[in-house]
Amino acid sequence: MKLIAPRAPDPRTGVAAVRKAYAEHYKVLVSIQFTEADTVPQIVRDFKARVPLYAKYAWAISVGNEADLRLSAAKYRQVWNAVEPVIHKLAPKALPVFGEVTPWGLGFMKRAWGKTAPRGVAAIAFHGYHTTARNAGLMALPQVAAWAQSKHVPLWDTESGPSTKYRVFLVTESARRFYSELAAMERRSPDLKLVVQWYWPQVGSL
Repeated sequence: MKLIAPRAPDPRTGVAAVRKAYAEHYKVLVSIQFTEADTVPQIVRDFKARVPLYAKYAWAISVGNEADLRLSAAKYRQVWNAVEPVIHKLAPKALPVFGEVTPWGLGFMKRAWGKTAPRGVAAIAFHGYHTTARNAGLMALPQVAAWAQSKHVPLWDTESGPSTKYRVFLVTESARRFYSELAAMERRSPDLKLVVQWYWPQVGSL
C-alpha cells in the first residue's frame, strides 16, 4: 500500500490508514511531501516530527512525491542529503526511497543523483503511467530500469494503472490492454522489482 502524506495542520493525518494497513499485513510505502517554499531546515524539522509517526508501520519511506513538478534537482538532492539520516535514525527499519518522480522525471533524477551516489538509497521510484508522450512513463520503464541498474539500486514503479477515462496526458485504454503493455515493459526491465497499482482518481493503492 502507498500513502502520500501531504503537509497538513495535523501531522498525524494518514497515520490511522497506515496503522490499519499494517495490521492487515500490507507492506506500507509512505511518501512524505514538502513544498517548494520550505527551506531545507524546515523540511528537516518536518521529517523529524512526522517520521516517528510512521516508523512502526512503514516498510519504506519516500522523500517527496513528484517533487520534480516543483523543485529543482539540486534542491531535491539537498533535501535528500539532509533527511536521509533522519529516516535512518528515526525509522531504521524503513527503506529510504529516492525520486518518486512523475512519468517525465528521469532527467530530474539523473541530475539529482549527480556524479556521486546519494547516501542510503534503498530503491529508486518512478511513476509509470501510460502517458501520451512516447519517451515517458510506461514506455520509459526499460530506460529508467537500465539507469537504476547502472547505479546498483532496484527500480520501483510506485504509481501506475490503467486510465479508462479521458485524461489529457494519459493514454485512454482498457485495463486489459494496459496490463498487457505493462507486462511487456516488465520483461524488458530486469531491475524493476516493485509495481504499485494506483487506481486513479481514488486516494489509495494496492
